[in-house]
Amino acid sequence: MRVRCGNEAFAPIAAARAWVPKLFIGVTDGCRLGGNRNCVNRLDLGGLSSSQADSVPLPAWWITDHFKEAVVPGSLPVGDLVSSKNSAFPAAFRKVALLSTDWGHYGHGAIGGATVFAVVPA
Repeated sequence: MRVRCGNEAFAPIAAARAWVPKLFIGVTDGCRLGGNRNCVNRLDLGGLSSSQADSVPLPAWWITDHFKEAVVPGSLPVGDLVSSKNSAFPAAFRKVALLSTDWGHYGHGAIGGATVFAVVPA
């Protein structure tokens, strides 16, 4: 299936159908370029209560080159966790592999480029 629309338009469509992708890709999402006010890799509750956040379905896999509002270890070997600064955030992200240092120009510090993470309960 292919859908062409913005996050704000698609989110209610997916929610109404209780659909969640198995894989989410949020590499170079535009949040650092000034044109996108929202970061899809921001690990906060976005105004939801912790019980509401717990009910939001999440994908099994997450590919990104950056997180915001996150605790990222100084070095990030395979197997290490990235977690939210907010202890009520319902998930953490276990590093599986660095995919590319060329793809994912927001990558900095320990993440360093497009990286695949397994989404795990916090």
